[in-house]
Amino acid sequence: MLFLSLFITLLPLQDILVETSTKFVIEGEINPGTYLSVPLHVVTNSAGDIIINEYRQFDLKIFDAEGVYKSSVGKRGRGPGEFRDIANIIIHNDTLIVFDAELIRFNVFNPDGGSEEFKPFSFRPNIRSVLVRRDGNFLLGFRNYRLRDSEEGRFLYHKMSHDFILTGSGRVNISDLHNQGKDSLPDQVMSGGRTTDHSILTNHDDLIVSPALYDGWLLKYSNDEDYTSKTVIHTFDDYGTPYEEYSGRRNLSEDIFLNEYLNMHSGPGYRHVFYHINRSRGLFKHSDGFILHFVETWRNHEPELFIEILNQEGSEVIGRVQLQNLGDLSISELARKGSRYGFLNFDILHMDSSNNLYIYAENNEMEPQLHVISLSLSVNR
Repeated sequence: MLFLSLFITLLPLQDILVETSTKFVIEGEINPGTYLSVPLHVVTNSAGDIIINEYRQFDLKIFDAEGVYKSSVGKRGRGPGEFRDIANIIIHNDTLIVFDAELIRFNVFNPDGGSEEFKPFSFRPNIRSVLVRRDGNFLLGFRNYRLRDSEEGRFLYHKMSHDFILTGSGRVNISDLHNQGKDSLPDQVMSGGRTTDHSILTNHDDLIVSPALYDGWLLKYSNDEDYTSKTVIHTFDDYGTPYEEYSGRRNLSEDIFLNEYLNMHSGPGYRHVFYHINRSRGLFKHSDGFILHFVETWRNHEPELFIEILNQEGSEVIGRVQLQNLGDLSISELARKGSRYGFLNFDILHMDSSNNLYIYAENNEMEPQLHVISLSLSVNR
């Protein structure tokens, strides 16, 4: 079914129209005796095959371009091609690359069916994202980046060559990603690595980054030796404060957290409990070169979902569209509400080269689903 997003023309720059349509949904029994678990990561190859990493599973499920189950890769174990804790997956030139956090290694599955493993680390990393540069080399994004060779231990990226050799630190500093000073809540949230997997995007080898607590600005790091040159991209100033600290701290219980949809960040000597109001739901590149930034915000106890559209250079925002639906998914029906705020219960896990979105959501019985939704973008210059 086809849904037309609310049409909004902001700024005298571009008129923008977005349409989304659900193609199919993967759910339930995907193979006799095998049921879809919660999808964590999704990638696609040039044939359109869909590869899914699920919560607490030890293999990767492969579906064809129509959502029909084909096969799986890997199993539980420590041997070649086996997994203990799949932390991230990417596709590069149809090669499937899997990072195993427990075994501290990359498993590489080549298109010809062969596999290799690489162990570049002398420490136990906590990899949040793997980005591929145009030269085939990698940038590894870390949670809790604390390597000895990083000044103050506060840089977010490490460089790795195409043959899986660590080559240096990428100097994207955590302190750049907020504007409230060291040891503020935004600083602590970023230090804890609380960004989404898709809050960083490579664009012509530049990095476009969205802060975890989003209040209307993005950062662009230029493709220099260590990503030290940055530009602030101001988007829209009507989002309001990205968070609100929770005042009733004394009698916190699990029920309060669940019913109020609170977030907490804690460390030695501090604890912050807060409502997360504005969220980046991911940065993705459209096939026409435009950059799409999905933003969730809450106003008057109601959720809103926007797409900010950046130009092909990633240097400025050219418009914004508010979505009422993502294909068959109604934004209002995705909302989980507390007494003040809440969150939208979905995750955008991937956008492929044909502009299909792969979105995790739940059905009425709270069973996991993967919605494959086509996105059409029209920009009138």
